[in-house]
Amino acid sequence: MWEWGAVMSSPSNIDRDDLIRILAKQAYKHEVLVKTLRARGYLDSREPESLETTEEFNSFLKIYRLYFSKKHHSTESGES
Repeated sequence: MWEWGAVMSSPSNIDRDDLIRILAKQAYKHEVLVKTLRARGYLDSREPESLETTEEFNSFLKIYRLYFSKKHHSTESGES
């Protein structure tokens, strides 16, 4: 289901549009999953947000932002 491993393993081989499409697809799958679980009564209206911790989110955000920074892309390609 998750394609993040492909993004993490070879970010220099994926252009920005492909990366955004992969991340959007993951976010959409998550949204559909959450809607389904709520409809079936497995999640209340605050889940999964209520399970989020600031520390875990900040760690995730740090990695997520790395793939949108120009600095990361220029160092991956050997440019300065």
